[in-house]
Amino acid sequence: MAPRSAGQARDGRGVAPARSEPERACGFQRLACVHFITRHLLSRRFDEDERSSANRAYQKYFTYYAAHPEDAKKLLATGESKADETLPVVEFAALSMVASLVMNLDEVLNK
Repeated sequence: MAPRSAGQARDGRGVAPARSEPERACGFQRLACVHFITRHLLSRRFDEDERSSANRAYQKYFTYYAAHPEDAKKLLATGESKADETLPVVEFAALSMVASLVMNLDEVLNK
């Protein structure tokens, strides 16, 4: 079964908004993508501990989706908007899950 972020609904609600963050940032390297996501959603960059946690989450999701590329495609196909097909599927899916995790932080939800 594909990994889920804490707030991801079973019907896919929340996936498309989480997918849009890395979609806007993916022209950059992974660290730049994470910085873009956090600056956009939190109006700040992650501190060292948060960055380390985000990198571990990314590695976990990247490893999973590299072994299950069809699940990555399914994740990116979820939602009303169409995913950018020019982006690398595994990386894009992993970054979408990291964005979903960030979007579910109390700091973002109460912003």
